[in-house]
Amino acid sequence: MLGVRRTTVTLLAQELQSRGAIRYTRGRIHILDRGALEARACECYQAIKQKNLLLDIGVNAHSG
Repeated sequence: MLGVRRTTVTLLAQELQSRGAIRYTRGRIHILDRGALEARACECYQAIKQKNLLLDIGVNAHSG
């Protein structure tokens, strides 16, 4: 579903775990530090978060 190889996901999960952001075992991810995850995310995360907030409160993001 992510469009990347399993080894890539494993390596990234191991990095996030070493930084204390998540705990990762056997395909299960437990978020330990959401702020750390958000800090490592691309700008797309904030854009999607903002769009979802607008939809939740009933504002059409395309209506200027």
